[in-house]
Amino acid sequence: FNPKLAANLTLAYINASVAVGSLEVLDTANLLTLKRLGPCERKEIMARVVQVCKENEKPLPDVAQLKTQAAAPAKGQKGPPETGDPSDLQGNEVDIMVAVMSMPKAKDGEEARKLVDQAVALLGKWKPPGNDEAMLTLWVELWTRLGRQCLKPPMNPSIGAKYALMCSIQGLGKVDAPIPKYASNELLRWRGACHALCGEVFASLINPLEQEKESLAKLRRMSVEQFERCCEYAIATSNLALASFGASALWNVALPFMDSGE
Repeated sequence: FNPKLAANLTLAYINASVAVGSLEVLDTANLLTLKRLGPCERKEIMARVVQVCKENEKPLPDVAQLKTQAAAPAKGQKGPPETGDPSDLQGNEVDIMVAVMSMPKAKDGEEARKLVDQAVALLGKWKPPGNDEAMLTLWVELWTRLGRQCLKPPMNPSIGAKYALMCSIQGLGKVDAPIPKYASNELLRWRGACHALCGEVFASLINPLEQEKESLAKLRRMSVEQFERCCEYAIATSNLALASFGASALWNVALPFMDSGE
């Protein structure tokens, strides 16, 4: 059984069915393949499922049935087994993606904030192993995707910026952390995207009408620094999309410095 191949086939089948208006493909019974997939594959399919369900006002599938099976309790143990291992995601990437992809369709900022809190609580219980490249990549990706949604409506802009900054710090560890050595392109790409998120947060806090010159300059420099780091990751991974976004965002934020002489 090849999880990646199974995930690609499942996603292709979902997209083909949705294209011809057949939404039954999103029913729980038709998504049970997800139980056999790994977290990285499962979250991608779940993101697409939630997106289509929200766009078509279709009830979400029963996510509890789409997670990996919990281990059977030990002999003589009553109830479910203890799950104290923080490195075990326990299928929660499904619930995290449901929260992230549901945010754009939240009725107001308060509902969106509750979804963020749900995702943060689940991510806070998980600590990926330091030697598992795939899980380290997933860690950065989930925090980055969550943070990016925090900057979009219906989240309150100021509250969303605070959440997004927290997400970028969680994903990176430190906003000035150096590029990891011997890391995969996928991990580096998501770290670059996380730096871009951090740069967007600082840029979103700039308000020339209400802030003093020193405060404006400090926020711009902080934003520029993050977009520079994004571009460094783009070079390290030869990623055109990352380079284009980082460079254009850096230019837009730094442009006022040309007039100020700083």
